[in-house]
Amino acid sequence: MSRTRKYHQQTIDTITRFYEVFDDLVQTKKIKSINKFCEEFQIDKRNLYAQREDLNRGYFEVFWISVLIQNYKASAKYLLFGKGRMYTAA
Repeated sequence: MSRTRKYHQQTIDTITRFYEVFDDLVQTKKIKSINKFCEEFQIDKRNLYAQREDLNRGYFEVFWISVLIQNYKASAKYLLFGKGRMYTAA
C-alpha cells in the first residue's frame, strides 16, 4: 500500500488533467473497457481508482500519461501544462 504524499500543486493539476482525458476517452468509447485498458498496459486497476479518490495517494505513475500520449493522441503539452488542445492532430 502506498503512503499518502503531499504533491506539489502542479503535480495535482497534471493528475487531474490525466483523469479528465481518461474520462473523455472512456466516454467517447476510445477506451472500451477500463479493465481491458488496465490489462493491456499493465496498470493496476486498484491503483488507478485509489489515486482518483485521493489525488495525494502515491500510486500515480508518469507511465500512465505516456500511454495516453502514445496510444490515444493525447497532447503532452495539455496533460503537463494545461495549455493547448486536449488531443494532437497527428
